[in-house]
Amino acid sequence: MKFNDVNIEQRVLEKTADLILKKGIKGWNMDQLSDEVGLAKNTLYKIIGSKEVLVEKVVLEFIISVQKQLVSVINNEKDYLTTFQKIINLFPMLLNNLYTDFMQEIFIEYPTVEKSVRSHQDEITKSIINFIGKGIEEGIIKNDITKEFMFEIFQALVLHFIKSGVKGEELSKKLTTSFNCIIDGVREQ
Repeated sequence: MKFNDVNIEQRVLEKTADLILKKGIKGWNMDQLSDEVGLAKNTLYKIIGSKEVLVEKVVLEFIISVQKQLVSVINNEKDYLTTFQKIINLFPMLLNNLYTDFMQEIFIEYPTVEKSVRSHQDEITKSIINFIGKGIEEGIIKNDITKEFMFEIFQALVLHFIKSGVKGEELSKKLTTSFNCIIDGVREQ
């Protein structure tokens, strides 16, 4: 077996994500993961390095996936308001997956992972801010609002609901409703 086999590494990442979702960050160990993927523990360590590196790869893979989905929506839709509606519907769902309880556990257990996540979140933030700016430039969104301020409003709503303990479908519904209210309020008539 080759240590740099992409299929094996992908299987390890998928099984790790499953274990994190099912058991949290502390609820599983490398012995369990090696059993799940059918590899000896020593072989597993040769492939992934350490549990922290593995967890970071899993989290970053998810973040990059979210970023690609948002950028794809932004780049492939021609009508601005249709695109914005798709983002409003997609973002809460993606966010809900990203900010489940396990993410806080990961940041506490592995603070260096949080730095990598923040870096990629910054890229997602730039994409969304630039998209909002496009709506202002095109006269679709009122021009007395800055793109950064509008993003901060969205961000504040997200943080409010997450800190309130809202999760799952309820989080998606509340964010979608809130985002739609904001868009209706800032749209040029």
